[in-house]
Amino acid sequence: MIHSDTSLASTREEEAVPSPLAAFPPDSTKSGPVSIAQGNHQSRIILMVDDDSDDCLLAQEAWEEIQSGNELRFIHDGQAVLNYLYHYGEFAHAQSAPRPGIILLDLNMPKKNGHEVLGILKKDQDLYTIPIVVFTTTRNSEEIFRAYQEGANAFMTKPTSFEGYRDTLLALDYYWLHLVQLPQP
Repeated sequence: MIHSDTSLASTREEEAVPSPLAAFPPDSTKSGPVSIAQGNHQSRIILMVDDDSDDCLLAQEAWEEIQSGNELRFIHDGQAVLNYLYHYGEFAHAQSAPRPGIILLDLNMPKKNGHEVLGILKKDQDLYTIPIVVFTTTRNSEEIFRAYQEGANAFMTKPTSFEGYRDTLLALDYYWLHLVQLPQP
């Protein structure tokens, strides 16, 4: 088959333009810490609601390696996250509990479980636009279906390794806080 020089040149140009996700997620094992912070990106909060201290520790260590420019905060039970979002008790002052850009919500927690929290937040006119990613250990299809029925924006099974947490948190941070457009409160 014969190609004109013009078609070859345009094909080469198209091949030379990388996809924005071509190297995603970046491989931090080859180049040290991964950073996706961008120019004048405003720092946002990822609020991880989880009562498992080992999962929180893995997430914190992975987050420190990512260096995204955003902040990861932890809340350890369902009632405490409601206190945080509604500014009750220790979170009475809005400065101590700024609105998160995304919530990572475990289902199995004390005081109020993730399903109860999800149901409350997705019915609240001021809070329903905060993306909630159910982030739990289960792979049960009934639990997944129920979470989406209750308004979850995504459902993910927790990783079991440091590398899994790093890659998952990097992807979550990139997608929810850099790539998609979220409504401003």
